[in-house]
Order: sequence, then structure tokens, then C-alpha cells
Amino acid sequence: MEHKIGVLGGHDSISGFRALGLSVREAADADEAEQVLNQWADEDYAVIFITEELAEIMG
Repeated sequence: MEHKIGVLGGHDSISGFRALGLSVREAADADEAEQVLNQWADEDYAVIFITEELAEIMG
């Protein structure tokens, strides 16, 4: 079983993680972030990292 890891946040904060083979998605607001989180949850991601800046926006 493959364990997927995702990184969610602003472009400048997440771009380097792609080189490590992680799934990377950019989100500009809480609604967009929620959509990505729901999608990744449905796809059984093992770990999802969210940048501090995005977490603050999400409340």
C-alpha cells in the first residue's frame, strides 16, 4: 500500500516539497483549502501538511 503525503499552502511556501516527491497543492483561501483537504481525505492520504499561514486563514 502506498502512503501518500500532501502539502497544502501558498506557492512560495510549498514549491520546494514537490522535489521531494510529495503531492503539492496551492490554496489561496479557506474554501479552496477545504476542497483540497476533502479530496485528499477521499484519496486516503496518510499525512497532510498545511502551512501556518493557511491554517490561520482557515481558523
